[in-house]
Amino acid sequence: MLARMEAQRTSLREQFNNRYLFISAGKGRALLLALFYYGAFRARRRVRRFFLLRILEKRSAIPQHWRRYLGNIEVRLYAVLVILLGMLACYLWLSWAFSLFPWTRVWSESLGDWSLGVIRHLSLSIVASLPGLMIVVLIFLLTWLIIRLVKVVLDQVAAGRIQIPGIHPETVSATRRLISVVIWLFALSAAYPFLPGANSLAFKGISVFFGLMLTLGSTGVMTHAMSGPVLIYSRALRKGDWIRLADNEGQVSEIGVLATKILTRENYIVTVPNAVVVSGKIINLSAESADGGVNLTTSVTIGYDTPWRQVHALLELAARRTPGSISKLRRWCVSWDCLTGTPRMSCRCAYSPQPSCRMAATHCIAALLMCLTNSACRLCRRTL
Repeated sequence: MLARMEAQRTSLREQFNNRYLFISAGKGRALLLALFYYGAFRARRRVRRFFLLRILEKRSAIPQHWRRYLGNIEVRLYAVLVILLGMLACYLWLSWAFSLFPWTRVWSESLGDWSLGVIRHLSLSIVASLPGLMIVVLIFLLTWLIIRLVKVVLDQVAAGRIQIPGIHPETVSATRRLISVVIWLFALSAAYPFLPGANSLAFKGISVFFGLMLTLGSTGVMTHAMSGPVLIYSRALRKGDWIRLADNEGQVSEIGVLATKILTRENYIVTVPNAVVVSGKIINLSAESADGGVNLTTSVTIGYDTPWRQVHALLELAARRTPGSISKLRRWCVSWDCLTGTPRMSCRCAYSPQPSCRMAATHCIAALLMCLTNSACRLCRRTL
């Protein structure tokens, strides 16, 4: 009892002792200014020297080829770290400054108890979540091994060593992507309950947000996204095929998830959405015939007074001089132009299926058909 009364008397004496209050205020102010100026000066020198060395030596924690995508994320991370350290230092100083004055000593004890409670809660949460994190790591490891096994099998299918019904070498790439997406979705579904905070309100809000996004924007995106696999698995066209799609004719340079790119004769790249490709009519000019080779047709419309045997000979000469031509597969056709009522002669020849031979045949026949224009034959129109 006497010790408690003595402590209360000492506390009251300190509260009304001006000298003690001025000394405590001076200590806190001096320490605050000293720490602030010292920390700011040292931090400025160190950060400036650090980044100057990084710039001169071209070193960074982030690879240089990623910087154009990530920007100055490294600098931003350092800034966030400095802000967090500054907040921690301010918290510690505030707790120490409150402990200097009798009126605010209770606040200092409250801040200390709160910080210790937060640290204890975080430590217990981390320890409690370790088994779940181990299960998540195990699930992702098994998923990675399964995907590697699928990749090995599909590589053998692409090389022709293994045959799986329904999977062709040209569809291996799309099949690999689809299987990988499905496996990772199953892995995330299995690992979600073991993630720390999976039952928290934040995770539930994120789930509702993503569900709302998919509900509002899934119609158009899913239409284009599903058109890609339909186009690939229907095998209507492949990369490198020469096709005619609506008003576009050229070589397929890329079949993406959402769009198909066509390289035209004029070296233009035409991007066509997969939904348009699937709903339209595709004419594959690179398809090989049953006799072998790729068909290429050229036609000329002649007048009534034009000797058709001479036109026949010139067309045959053009086909014979074209590299890659298969002479035994030439066909002739004589028809009538419904618009002008004039006869039309067509020559259909088979060529080697290599893309270079197709381009050479196209340009060579186009050049040789110019001979028909310069010859004695009077042509109404020519078509290639």
